[in-house]
Amino acid sequence: MSKILMSQPIRSVSTPAENTVDRSWKPIIIYTALAFGLGWMMFIPGLLLNAGPTTLIGTIFSTTFMWTPAVAAAAVVRFIEKKPLFSTLKISLKGVWRKTLLWSLLSIPIAFILILASLGSSALLGTYHFDLTNLSEFQEVLETSGQTGLTTSQVWDAFWPRIAGVIPMLFLAGMVGALGEEIGWHAWLYPRLRDRLGVTASLALTAIIWGLWHAPAILLGHNYPDNPQLGVFMFIITCAGLTIPIQLLMNWGGSVWAAASAHAAINAIAPALLIFAPLNDVNHPYDPVAAAFTGWGGWPVVAILFIAGAIILKRDNTSQPSTPAAG
Repeated sequence: MSKILMSQPIRSVSTPAENTVDRSWKPIIIYTALAFGLGWMMFIPGLLLNAGPTTLIGTIFSTTFMWTPAVAAAAVVRFIEKKPLFSTLKISLKGVWRKTLLWSLLSIPIAFILILASLGSSALLGTYHFDLTNLSEFQEVLETSGQTGLTTSQVWDAFWPRIAGVIPMLFLAGMVGALGEEIGWHAWLYPRLRDRLGVTASLALTAIIWGLWHAPAILLGHNYPDNPQLGVFMFIITCAGLTIPIQLLMNWGGSVWAAASAHAAINAIAPALLIFAPLNDVNHPYDPVAAAFTGWGGWPVVAILFIAGAIILKRDNTSQPSTPAAG
């Protein structure tokens, strides 16, 4: 009798480590310290040399800077969480490459719509003015290449092929840095914050951390060249809007590549569409603090994105806890 009882399988009352969620803040604190420490260290020479974003040294430091979140995430995954890098950081495309490709391609029209919406919102609030009649910014580009005396219809005929060629090039070039950021922010940080704080609070905290991490770049003139100190705060609000489409596309695409595509698409399209602004118009100067996605004129779009995105992510089955304990 006792032998029979002893031979019965015994159900463990404890949950296996791989099925539990580690809610310790230690990995997040270490990751944030590494991302900020490594990232800001890249800009110390630039700040000392006053190397703006358009200089060669500024470009080199910026590209290296964008990969520090990935380095920080990889270090924490490898040495703190002790989990496989490629699957944990959503780099692997195994079983998801089709939907990753789909959402990566869709990121370009999605970004186009969002940036255009922010310009429209800014126009309604009086902080941005469309020059759709003359396209004076684009006319100057054409004149530089020797095309002068064009009619409005001829300018528009030249506009769409040019913009269709420029955006993909900017998109592909931007993927290099965008991938480094997204491995850190949305493949690693957001899911761990979500497991501890829930969707809404984690989206907000991701935006704050992400925005503040950009402070050295902004203080060197990135995005807000005429008002860098205020720009540090403004960019946190911008990140609150940007984190939504990036996180959604990563969830739907199943990998960090879709998130990087969304990031690269936004970075490519945002400056390209500013060509709609009037050239040298003293009455309607373009101000990134006031207009577009970087300014308060775009805040209505940011607010709608944040609220709608939080609701969708709460309902999304991929927003359930997914960061098992370190083993």
